[in-house]
Amino acid sequence: VAELMRLSQGNPLVLRLRVESICQTLRPGELPELAALRKMPPGLDGYLEDLCGPLDETPGSEAADVFLSLLTLAKAPLQRSDLSDLAPELSDAAVWKRTLTKLSRIVLGDGQELGFVLSHPCLKDFFTDRMAASKAGLYRDRFLAYGRRSWQHLLAGRVSPQQVSAYLLACFVAHLREAEADPSEFIALLSEPWLRAWRAREQGYVGFLRDAALIREIAEKADRQRISKGLCPVHMVGVVRALLFEYSVSDMSAHLYPELLTVLLQEGFWSPQRALAAIRYHAPNNLDPNFEQLLGAVVDYLPKEYIREAASLAVERARIPNSYDRSILRIAPQLARTFPDEALRLTYDLPP
Repeated sequence: VAELMRLSQGNPLVLRLRVESICQTLRPGELPELAALRKMPPGLDGYLEDLCGPLDETPGSEAADVFLSLLTLAKAPLQRSDLSDLAPELSDAAVWKRTLTKLSRIVLGDGQELGFVLSHPCLKDFFTDRMAASKAGLYRDRFLAYGRRSWQHLLAGRVSPQQVSAYLLACFVAHLREAEADPSEFIALLSEPWLRAWRAREQGYVGFLRDAALIREIAEKADRQRISKGLCPVHMVGVVRALLFEYSVSDMSAHLYPELLTVLLQEGFWSPQRALAAIRYHAPNNLDPNFEQLLGAVVDYLPKEYIREAASLAVERARIPNSYDRSILRIAPQLARTFPDEALRLTYDLPP
């Protein structure tokens, strides 16, 4: 126990990782040798050195270094398809298999159903703190090049809206902002292709509206800075375009009625995912009196993977002061049947 405390330095994450690592080397009922434990270096640094070796120095570890660097700087889980474009070093099947095996204790996901992420936020902080600024810049450039290349392919029709990476849809604007890209590059995304890509991905417009609002803020800030220097604003067209998209999409969502939603679902014109995305636009700040009926219209059509999202929407509505919304009562039976533990926990989250 004393040696495990020395190795973990009181860090629960390191303790878990060390115990898992040690147990994998033992037969059932066997205990580790004290002498072997004493040879292991302490702390997270020591564990990762044992696991990966000095990543920048060990021969054959380039692929592991690339993979960890990308996961460290990524802003969301990465799919295998993202890595195919971001990391040519991982294209060889044998190299990829060895890399996954080597890092299996600190990386979660399968790259298809679940994207790859580091298994704990502390690991992300650890690798970020130890990454040289020049190295981080090179990997951030990879994300930018990937996003710009994909955007050009979408504009040229070489990829369809359905083929645009979910990671890029969610994070490309954030990568551009991190790189302090010119406002014109953001404004270019206020387009029909980007709107269609978002709609194809989430069957709604929430993601696009989020991008549009952020791009409008960036354009307005850039023009304010120009005005303060005695220069003419040059991004007003982008501001107007963003507002037009926001108002037009808002208008589409504002004219959604329970009866219409029921017909769209019954006739198969809308998927449950798209219907829920449309309802999400009404919450939590919009006190639309139809919200309870809208959620009630869609709840019976929802597959179980969307029950949690519907429940969270209902809770958000219930927390709005003076809303008197009873949507949570409509979703409660489905939640209890599908996720009974969460249904019980939900009762503690509701306002009195």
